[in-house]
Amino acid sequence: MFCPQCGKEAPPGARFCPQCGTDLSVADFAGGTGPAPAEVPAYAPGSTSPPGSVQAAGAAQIAGTPPAPAAGYVATAAPAAAPTVAYPVPPAPPPPQGVSWAVPAAFDYPKAGLGRRILAYLLDGFFAAFPFLILLFFGLAGFLAALKAGSTGYRDLSSSAFGSATAVLLLLGTVVSLLWALLYTFFRDGFGGGRSWGKRICGLMVVRLADNRPCTPGLSFVRNVVGLILAFVLSWIPIAGWFAGFVDPVVAAVHGKGWRIGDMLAKTQVIDAGKYRA
Repeated sequence: MFCPQCGKEAPPGARFCPQCGTDLSVADFAGGTGPAPAEVPAYAPGSTSPPGSVQAAGAAQIAGTPPAPAAGYVATAAPAAAPTVAYPVPPAPPPPQGVSWAVPAAFDYPKAGLGRRILAYLLDGFFAAFPFLILLFFGLAGFLAALKAGSTGYRDLSSSAFGSATAVLLLLGTVVSLLWALLYTFFRDGFGGGRSWGKRICGLMVVRLADNRPCTPGLSFVRNVVGLILAFVLSWIPIAGWFAGFVDPVVAAVHGKGWRIGDMLAKTQVIDAGKYRA
């Protein structure tokens, strides 16, 4: 006789199938002969276990194909997967005492030397006023030439020193010098890799603390225009106007990182160029 579950031949008189353990005492074997060998369900590809058994199911999962249902059973759909539960993310811990998350540790540069910053400030002022100095030189040279020619009186002196063509050139030179002074003063830290001419000579540079890149022209305008606006506003206040031009430098001198008020708004810092980590 044959087992109706796995199709294997069982010994005569056996109550249970020696292969799959099916109870043979309650099965109908159609006269005790069981199904013909041709009617035995085929095994899964690559499997040596009967369909419907635990071994066949495991082999089918490894092969990537669904296991065949056992004879006499109806295949049912697999249970739905359990829904994914999203757990809330705990908030970040507060920074330790005296530490700020505003500036990453990799961009935490030390304060640049105050003496070199003052020297760079004076040099940048000279470069900004250089065209005016050239105009002043030629103007004095014209007056001296007029005096040497023997001109007397203010009108004779001015007419001999400055003709109509010379006056037009001086006017254009004044306009160009003013534009250059404004352009260099406001945007000087945004060109040349965050280094104005004065800072380049003194070995300094300006970096953006947000991404550790050199200062841009836009941020250079912010950090430099704030000091001028502050000085202009304070100049209208009695007594405070005497110190209007020194507020921004004093703030940079007492700040732990050397930040000016403009640096606080633009999130920039003047650092030693030799310590810059790109």
